[in-house]
Amino acid sequence: FTWVLRRVLTPEPTQPGCMQRNPDEHPDLMKLEVVEIENLKSAGPLKVILLKDVEG
Repeated sequence: FTWVLRRVLTPEPTQPGCMQRNPDEHPDLMKLEVVEIENLKSAGPLKVILLKDVEG
């Protein structure tokens, strides 16, 4: 199954010549939220291509 995640807080890029962000902000900037869990949906039609005869 697949989880689709997105950042809770999206950081603005540091402008050239400016100081970088305080490292204490790092945990907040790494938080993610679940947008969608794909195993709850039906898989839909499957297409199978046989590369070898499987009889017998």
